[in-house]
Amino acid sequence: MKPIQLFCLPYAGGGPDFFQVLRDHLDARITLDAFEYAGHGKRIKEPCYPDFAALADDAQAYINARLLPDHELMLFGYSMGTIGVYEMIARGMLDRTPCHVFLASHEAPDGHWDSKRYQDMSDEEMWETMKQFGGFDDSNDKLMHNRFFRRLYFEPLRADYRLLGTYPANHRGRFDMDVTVLYSPQDIPAELVHGWESFCHAGSEFVELGDNHFFLKNCPEQVARIINRAAEHIE
Repeated sequence: MKPIQLFCLPYAGGGPDFFQVLRDHLDARITLDAFEYAGHGKRIKEPCYPDFAALADDAQAYINARLLPDHELMLFGYSMGTIGVYEMIARGMLDRTPCHVFLASHEAPDGHWDSKRYQDMSDEEMWETMKQFGGFDDSNDKLMHNRFFRRLYFEPLRADYRLLGTYPANHRGRFDMDVTVLYSPQDIPAELVHGWESFCHAGSEFVELGDNHFFLKNCPEQVARIINRAAEHIE
């Protein structure tokens, strides 16, 4: 059986460390590689993307440069990362067709996302929204007054939501490979998540997990089990 490379795109404001919780639970034949967006983390000095086309261009260049011979490719997009994955697939940008795609915590590309209104929120409103998602709690409120935190995390987060807020709803591409959509119904109503059905073939799977937007933090073994199960069908 061929080894598998799993490339991950994080949520708005997120970084590659978010996916580290999966490493100890993945099958030995799966190698995890998480992408970092420009303007975030170690790339903080680079300008943030003007649009999703630029994000997709950057992500595909990263992935194509790291594809290994005789390896299968899987993609995992989390929240905003699902749209980055969709853009790469819809535009046929990758040098190798993924054998499986995982999409987590986001509505389909042609949906009316609540996040499109977040770009107009005040900093305080945005912070309260992030707490509702499960990323922070009241004990973290002092971070909003920390200049380092605002520069490293909050400003990139706002830039990402500007991307989401200006994304043109479209229905131009489909996934020709197997797709697994992961979501928490407490975060996004099931009927909105199932909007992905018109982008996927009939064999695609929808799985409910956890109780908030960042369910991967609390359910890494379950998510890894789903990935490992998909890998079992790839020779």
